[in-house]
Amino acid sequence: WFTNALVRFIEASQRQGQSEKVLRPYVDLARRLGDAMIRLQDSAALGGVRYGPAHEYFKEGTVEPFEQINSENNVGAYVAFRMLYSLTQDPAYDRAAVRILDWFRNAPVWTADGRPQRGLFELPSHTLAMGAQWQGGRWVLQSEHPSDSGGTWTISCLGPGLIDRK
Repeated sequence: WFTNALVRFIEASQRQGQSEKVLRPYVDLARRLGDAMIRLQDSAALGGVRYGPAHEYFKEGTVEPFEQINSENNVGAYVAFRMLYSLTQDPAYDRAAVRILDWFRNAPVWTADGRPQRGLFELPSHTLAMGAQWQGGRWVLQSEHPSDSGGTWTISCLGPGLIDRK
């Protein structure tokens, strides 16, 4: 979210005639945030952005954030990468956005009852899974069904045309 707001601020400032020199620190910060998100992309997960870095603080008795890939956060990261690409024309951000779509469409995941499937779209409920957790050497879909990240937020960010494209 912060990256998205920062890019919007930069674009608005550019439209108002703010100089590149004045905006350089903001652009640099946006790029640093984007590069950090790229480092959280997991190649084993086809580019899904993990919920957080490995071995950082998390509440005892909960799943370590590094062992989760949350759909809502990945939708937000997709938007951030698209906005960063629009701002910088750096192809690394375009590739990062495409990798997130690959995760949503093609991720090798398993349902909670052990059935393999491709992608995070759950056919029985017609929703985007809330996310997946790394369990037993594979990504297992979370059993919760979101109303926001799998619905209005995803449609708003990706658009129905992209969602419906096979």
